[in-house]
This record gives sequence, structure tokens and C-alpha cells, in this order.
Amino acid sequence: MASSIASRTSNSSLLPRHLLLTGVPGVGKTTLMSKLYDVLTKQGIQCSGFITEEVRSGGRRIGFDVVTMDGHKGQLARICDSTDAPGSSKRHCKVGQYSVNILSFEQTALPTLQPQGKDKGRSSTIYFVDEIGRMELFSQNFIQAVRKVLSKPDITVVATIPVPKGRPIPFVEELRNGDYSVIFEFHLRPTHVLQGSGCVPPT
Repeated sequence: MASSIASRTSNSSLLPRHLLLTGVPGVGKTTLMSKLYDVLTKQGIQCSGFITEEVRSGGRRIGFDVVTMDGHKGQLARICDSTDAPGSSKRHCKVGQYSVNILSFEQTALPTLQPQGKDKGRSSTIYFVDEIGRMELFSQNFIQAVRKVLSKPDITVVATIPVPKGRPIPFVEELRNGDYSVIFEFHLRPTHVLQGSGCVPPT
């Protein structure tokens, strides 16, 4: 599947510029992003970006880390600790039981969304963004960086977004309705069939 999507992604004449992957947690979005990155880089396509990984301790999920495609890691969120120092809540925004480390996230993720020297102007540049969700969107700098890469006609973005749940996230809805975006929705099925809005995915 990753090879088939990669062949489409590397040829912008076959589809809108940006692919947005969505589905419930654990369905395989991040795994597909990593495989797609491997396929494209082996084809000589210039890629950058980051994925989000769970952090576990003793079989229990305690948070999330941001991992760049070239292997750098930074903290995104951890379970809130009632023993946090006074004032820590002012430095961290919270989503449910998790405290978001905006500074660490920005220091790790934002450089991956910036064109680097020789890469500037290359039509083959593809950015991976996993994910664009409530935690990441506490960062206004991240929103601006995503908007910037989305606006460039010679760049493709492959991103994951959350499924609609509860109150809509304005920036995510903006992306869903973007003129140059196509949504691929994962469903929990034995074959992990990838279903897309307005197109028939390869088998």
C-alpha cells in the first residue's frame, strides 16, 4: 500500500497536493507514514517532517514524544503530575490527563518544516506531519509553519488529523475543506482497507 501511495504522492499531476490521513488511534496511520517515508526516500525524493510516538512505562501509556524523520526526539506530552512545581500549569497546556510541553515540541518539530539550503525550491519536497491535533495546535508557531508549507505550490504535505469528536477543531476543519487536500480515512478492518474521499485507493 505504501508503495502505491508513494507513486501517486511523487507525481502531483495525479492528485491534490496534500494527503490527510485520519482514523481512530491505533489503526496504523503513523506506521503508514513511516513506511511511506522509507519508500519515497529510497526513490530519491526529498522528505522531511516528524511522527508522534507513544511513551510507555510498566505497560502504561504515560505520554507522547515527537520523533523527526532523521531520528531526533523531543517530548510532546506527559501525564499530569500532581506534584508539579507551582506555576507549571502556566508553562504547559493540558489535553485531558496530559500536560503538553510546547517548547520541546516546537524545538523538535518546527525545524523539520523549514526548507534547508539546497532543498529550497525543489519540487520534490514532501513534508510529513504526524499529527495536526489538539496538543500540537496549542503552538501558534506550528500553525503558521503548517500554513506556510501548505500554501507553496511545489510542496506536498502528508499529515494525520484526528477523527471528528466533540467540539470541532477550527484549524483541522480548515484543512479538511482545503482546495488542495484529499482525505484518506482508515477503518478497523482485517484487511486495513484504506478508504478515501472522492477517490478509489489502490489495493
